[in-house]
Amino acid sequence: MKTKLIFVFCLLLSLLSFGQGTYKSFIHSGVTKWLYYSPQDGCSMSEVDAYSDTIINQLTYKKLWDTYFVAQPPYVNVNQQWRDYSQFSNLTNFFIRQSDDSAKLYLLDGTNNIEYLIADMNLKVGDEFIFPILGSDTVASIIYENGLKKILFKTLKAAWDELTLIEGVGVNRDLYRLIMGYGEYASILICYSNNSYFFNLDNYTCACIDTKTKDISTNKYQIKKLSDLIEISFDRIAQRSWEVFDIHGREVQKSSITSKQSIQIPIFDLRNGIYLLRIYNLDNKEYESLKITL
Repeated sequence: MKTKLIFVFCLLLSLLSFGQGTYKSFIHSGVTKWLYYSPQDGCSMSEVDAYSDTIINQLTYKKLWDTYFVAQPPYVNVNQQWRDYSQFSNLTNFFIRQSDDSAKLYLLDGTNNIEYLIADMNLKVGDEFIFPILGSDTVASIIYENGLKKILFKTLKAAWDELTLIEGVGVNRDLYRLIMGYGEYASILICYSNNSYFFNLDNYTCACIDTKTKDISTNKYQIKKLSDLIEISFDRIAQRSWEVFDIHGREVQKSSITSKQSIQIPIFDLRNGIYLLRIYNLDNKEYESLKITL
């Protein structure tokens, strides 16, 4: 009996030494969705969707779509809003695929015919991994949370968080947009969804407007509408950014961060209609929503 137990123990030890054999799938057969936000840009949110099988170089990829997601009140059901949202805005010439064991995730730049390895779940502590655009880094630790393997790196960051590979999810930073050349801001994963399971990063609830900011009506401001711009003056200086959405929830303008007592919003190229202006106070992580009629 003792010999059998030793044999079983040695067998399990040998299996563990070869590492995990298969992983949860990065990509679902239906629509796979990643939701990112840019904390430096007033928490603007962008969604990357993988949908529709495509054969390239005899390999099966999913097409990637770039979508802007805007949560609508009431924000208590913002998670479900995002999961149900199915409007794909822009078809991009990027594609994604995974290895047969779901250990590796690849991103194909169809314009330049370059394929990047963006996730490898077989890495061990001390291994080096080369991230596209960002450079190389070394695995610092490996942990398991909610049954998912997470690989954390030593140096590179996703804004203030460690750059991390997450089983069945991928990278907690939007490398797709970095490769496209939109690397001005560090876009961090908020949520990931497919039809088989749902993943939240760092206990966010899929919309930073729901947890990182709150609606307010305490700011004192004056609005002045001129022929080609709207000027809003506040009672105090603060770090602010703003976004303008049309009645369909599409972003039509946004600002960079400014630390002034007023903001100026150009309107000369906007059509007449109703718009939503959202002003973010980045000092106290609050925002204000105003309706604009042109």
